[in-house]
Amino acid sequence: MQQNITLRKSPPSLESLSEGQIVFAKERQKGVCMYTRQGGQIWSVPFSNNAGSSVLNKVIVKGDSSFNNKLTADTLEARNLSYNKFIDYRMFGHNFKYNLTTASVFLPWQTAAENTGPDMDDDRNALLVPFRMTLYKLLFRSDRITTYTANITFSLVKQDERDQVEDTIASYRYIGGLIGDGSHTINSSDWRLEPSYDSPTVEVGNKVGLKMTPEIDPAGDISWYITSVWRIEVDLS
Repeated sequence: MQQNITLRKSPPSLESLSEGQIVFAKERQKGVCMYTRQGGQIWSVPFSNNAGSSVLNKVIVKGDSSFNNKLTADTLEARNLSYNKFIDYRMFGHNFKYNLTTASVFLPWQTAAENTGPDMDDDRNALLVPFRMTLYKLLFRSDRITTYTANITFSLVKQDERDQVEDTIASYRYIGGLIGDGSHTINSSDWRLEPSYDSPTVEVGNKVGLKMTPEIDPAGDISWYITSVWRIEVDLS
């Protein structure tokens, strides 16, 4: 049976559509939309122009949806509790200046001072994890180093909730020389995971920390610029 398809200049009302009828309407703000009446309700689908972009006053997404290019919004809000989950990426700065030795130091989370203390029970050493977080990448750079040929081991550690035991999740041994002002990146796949872990991930309620251990004393006060990037599974329910 041939469908009754019409083109209009404005959106149809429920009363103007018969059951199963399909209407295309071109609107100034939405572009071209398709409307149909099913079960006594109006259903609509917006279409995009491959040659340009469309400006929509309102987009309601239910279930799995995708956008071909870029979605730009002044305000993005999850209103239904069942959809209050999304992926976000956040950066944390861990810069500090210190005369390192071969002892392990915790990278600071909220100050410019490192800590050579033996555990994570110091507010500089750890972050209380609010959502499930995966270490996406770690970038580091130093200055005032002419050459440094020793290796440096970075470690991702945690304390479980109601536990003061420090567990090592993963480590990365940087092999090679350092030259002042040169940056280096440790990606998520570069970490050597401990046997009980399948990713550099920490859970809600964990305390997470980052440590670095030089194999040879770099000598002298050195400024370290370190940034961690995390994939965060936000759950607002």
